[in-house]
Amino acid sequence: MHNQARKCFYLLFFLLCNIKVYAQLYQVVSVQKDHEGGITVMTKDPGKKFLIAGDSKGNLYFHDLKTGETVKSIKAHWAEVSQLQFNSTGRLLISATHDGEIKIFDF
Repeated sequence: MHNQARKCFYLLFFLLCNIKVYAQLYQVVSVQKDHEGGITVMTKDPGKKFLIAGDSKGNLYFHDLKTGETVKSIKAHWAEVSQLQFNSTGRLLISATHDGEIKIFDF
């Protein structure tokens, strides 16, 4: 039993000595407060120029990724935006709601 306790101690010591804690510090780049409803979905365009956000009131917001400024906002739906996706060519932005409405925008 003494030998088994020693093995458990060494195993525990080995595990504790080899645990590494990785932490990543994040810095706030910009804060967006001009949305009517709470943000429900976000995506970026394939060219990585814009962050597009959909909110609970059906609006779409286009933010410049470099400056964080709102470039454009549109009332796209009457229900909460649940999905935002670009097509395979990156030219069409598709937005959808939980009630089944889908809209396609030529980006």
